[in-house]
Amino acid sequence: MSNITVRKANVLLTVPVEQKEEYLNKGFDVVDSRGNAVIERAIPKDVNALSVMVQELQEEVKKLKEENIKLKAQLSSNEKPVEEPKEEEPVEAEESEESVEEEEEFTPINKRNQKKTTKK
Repeated sequence: MSNITVRKANVLLTVPVEQKEEYLNKGFDVVDSRGNAVIERAIPKDVNALSVMVQELQEEVKKLKEENIKLKAQLSSNEKPVEEPKEEEPVEAEESEESVEEEEEFTPINKRNQKKTTKK
């Protein structure tokens, strides 16, 4: 049976994992074993606590939106516009061998090869 640590105000308790939901409903936060970092926050029951929680969350959302805008700007400045590759016309299967040979004759590589063969 494992235990978790819960905290409400200055009260720190170690309770069984099975009772986690009960303590969350009572307003306790689940914290790390030292009681420092909140792992799971309880939903407060009173209006003032809810108001504070909403304010904190709104500030966090604002910061995250600003960060998102900065990252998008950085990403767009680093990216070059992507050009779509030109589609090549499909080669017809009925093409005769002569036309292929003619095309090969005009390529620079074949011209060099022809010059070498003619010099021999």
